[in-house]
Amino acid sequence: KKKKKKEKKKKNLIKDFLRLPRLTQDDVRCLCVNTPQEIITMSSIVGGGQWDASEPTELILKEKVFSLSGDTFVVKDHTGRDIFMVEGHAISMSDRKSMKAADGTEVAELREKAISMHKGQDVVDPDGNFLFTVRKSGMIQMFSSELEIYLGDGDREVDFDIKGDFREKSFKVTSRSSGEEILDISRKGFNAANLIFDSDSYVISVPAGGDMAFAALVAIAVDEICQED
Repeated sequence: KKKKKKEKKKKNLIKDFLRLPRLTQDDVRCLCVNTPQEIITMSSIVGGGQWDASEPTELILKEKVFSLSGDTFVVKDHTGRDIFMVEGHAISMSDRKSMKAADGTEVAELREKAISMHKGQDVVDPDGNFLFTVRKSGMIQMFSSELEIYLGDGDREVDFDIKGDFREKSFKVTSRSSGEEILDISRKGFNAANLIFDSDSYVISVPAGGDMAFAALVAIAVDEICQED
């Protein structure tokens, strides 16, 4: 009797299984598409989080046009307080620029990509470890541009996209994984006053939690790549 009960239970289980709806190819495809992806944010990319903004912040990036050492940039917050200084090295094989904090702490270094099909800028930490790369995604058109940002130096997967107006130098940075806008970079008008005060200015809108050093370095990298064209 026990054996017959087990066999009957087994048959019932098989019948119940066969009644279950079967997955079609479209169902499987939907499951693959809707699999959650890792969301890449712009926090703690440079300096382990010490430059992350505690609240939404506007940075002012000023480029010194007349500088004997090469391109020099000053980054200030909306109150006019110095945050970073970036100094170019006029005599350098890879057109290097060093970023330091207002207190003199070394933050990162930008290096022009020497051998690459796509023009770009590498950013490394004070120990020479790759932090990220900004490079062209392809040919830059006359009045518009598309660039890509790769974090680290590993999988070479695009983490952020940069799109904007090449002529006006107005750009937005979005996360490739989420599509969320993380940075807005726009250029203040270049005119006679800029020449008199020896600077060209950009406004960088950084969200709360965003890495201010990363934001400034991206803006400078974009400026350098655009100038090459």
